[in-house]
Amino acid sequence: MELLFSKEQISEILTEADSNLNYYLGTVVFNGESTDTSILTISQDKKLIFVEGNDHTGFKHLRERHAPFTFKNYWVSDDKNGSRLDKPSKFNPKMMPIVEYLKIADFIFSDNNKNDQKNKRPDIFDLFTGTYCFESDVLETFHLIIYKGTRLVHSLFPDKKTHNRKNKTNYGKGFVSTKTKYPEAHNNLIIPYENENGKTAYSVLIRKFYKEKIERTFILKHDDDGNPESSYQIAERTFTDYESFNREDINRYQLSDLVNFENIIDKIDNEE
Repeated sequence: MELLFSKEQISEILTEADSNLNYYLGTVVFNGESTDTSILTISQDKKLIFVEGNDHTGFKHLRERHAPFTFKNYWVSDDKNGSRLDKPSKFNPKMMPIVEYLKIADFIFSDNNKNDQKNKRPDIFDLFTGTYCFESDVLETFHLIIYKGTRLVHSLFPDKKTHNRKNKTNYGKGFVSTKTKYPEAHNNLIIPYENENGKTAYSVLIRKFYKEKIERTFILKHDDDGNPESSYQIAERTFTDYESFNREDINRYQLSDLVNFENIIDKIDNEE
């Protein structure tokens, strides 16, 4: 169920913003006791209010859906397959979170950019659509959603998916991890791919066999409980020195487009 702010919560946020404007203006307030309605910052120019929020509204919602280095998977209803992987547009990875977001919001919040035509929920929100230039002469279009008649930000996001990582399968990449197993003398790097229920449906396993000095790559198919049930070896290489997966490897596989692996997963899925 979608959890938006109630009229009472909105009123409390606006009262706090008016009463303590100078405390929040142009700075970011981190509080270990913050709640969904805690104000993070108020923009310097247009006095737009960003609050902590939750999975459905506010800065947490904005960050988890549209920041480039967050990895939460979202699913939407699909008439053909029941559900499909949603791919929300991502901000430029060079942008500094919240600092640049404030600049974008201030820049496009104006009556000239009010977009009633594309506002799908005009009874709850006001929609503003405008362009903003970051680090180059290339203009990007952004959408700013405000609680109706206020300056309280619901969400902000790019119009296009220019900065999205490619994904060629209908499973969402989970968190990449490594593990060393003894006495088997294995070093594993695991890239899970999750279904709409949050269960691992497939995974890529890259395993270093230290006794053989061979690294093999597998695609694993998992059962409904997320346990591996079949495997397909797709690559192999030898190595001479002692190797192990490190944080750099985890980050590389987490952030990179893994189109070749995903094409194989898609092929296995379709054939079965």
